[in-house]
Amino acid sequence: LAKSRAHLERAVELNPYSWRYRRELARLYEQAGLLEDAEAAFSRAVEMNPRSGSYRWRLANFYLRSGSLDRALVQVKAAVAADPKLLPAAAGLLLKSGASSQQILELWPDDPAAWRELLLTASRLPASRAAISEIRQAAWQRSLAAPEPLPLADGWVTIERLITEGRALEARRKWGELADRNAMGDAELEAERTWVWNGAFERPLTRLGLGWQVGSRGGGLEVSRVDGAGVDGSAALQIAFDGSQNLSFLGVRQHLVVKPDRVYRFSCRMRSEELSTDQGAFWEVVDPGENRIVLATPRVVGSTPWTVYGGTFRLAEGSSRVLLRLSRSPSLRFEPRLQGTLWIDSVRLEEGDS
Repeated sequence: LAKSRAHLERAVELNPYSWRYRRELARLYEQAGLLEDAEAAFSRAVEMNPRSGSYRWRLANFYLRSGSLDRALVQVKAAVAADPKLLPAAAGLLLKSGASSQQILELWPDDPAAWRELLLTASRLPASRAAISEIRQAAWQRSLAAPEPLPLADGWVTIERLITEGRALEARRKWGELADRNAMGDAELEAERTWVWNGAFERPLTRLGLGWQVGSRGGGLEVSRVDGAGVDGSAALQIAFDGSQNLSFLGVRQHLVVKPDRVYRFSCRMRSEELSTDQGAFWEVVDPGENRIVLATPRVVGSTPWTVYGGTFRLAEGSSRVLLRLSRSPSLRFEPRLQGTLWIDSVRLEEGDS
């Protein structure tokens, strides 16, 4: 370090306008424990290149390492103003630095993209400090109020974190706010007349979150929402099986946030056309907390008109989530591959009599 210091100090004498030299000298001073000299060198580098966000960023980090939070916050604010690309790093740095929610919110740029970045960063961290939870809520409100709707995928990061923290009912409320903001609200769900979001398939498929998640493993089917294919000309979910797979995973599911220790009544309408093999499609309701299937409907095979399928079950005390999924048991026949078409409409989960 002594030899390096001598050469760097000489380099600065020979070229006093090189902020890069001063930055390196500042790092060396800090390693050597010469904090006053390090601060002076970092500050001089910033003075020589004041429009560089990266140099202010380095000075801010130096202040944090030195325990000077207030001085670091000033430099972080200037750094992100000069270089917005630093926003993700700034959000993570401040949330882990011990800064209060008020300190972070006061210096954060008043820009929708900046608030969204803060929301995403705060939502990826556990709410181990009150500041993180408070910042999440503030960033959520600001992001929802932005002129452009908060994308479902970005909002889902916050909602998913709430679910993992055991705050399922709060997660469902936020899902309702997010869906409303994206013109995809479900009044029946919000009024708790049903616990299935978009059960009539009148809205587009979200394919994430607390909406319908659709996806197959290895192909063998195509899932789509079709206008006019449902009961009385409404929309319906259409699943076309191409006869190439002996399927057990049909790729249609939804996570529901419900009230524990209640009786529920599940119902849906399905019709089929030339569904092959002895094993057709059926619905399962799963209690993930107890890892058990609480309801399974009869199987749909062959060609059938619109028919109501369903049943009732009681959710265990302490269980606030269920998984609704479309399933099929693999066929053991000589020709087990599934082909044909299935239509689904009017999927509902309602509270029943105790």
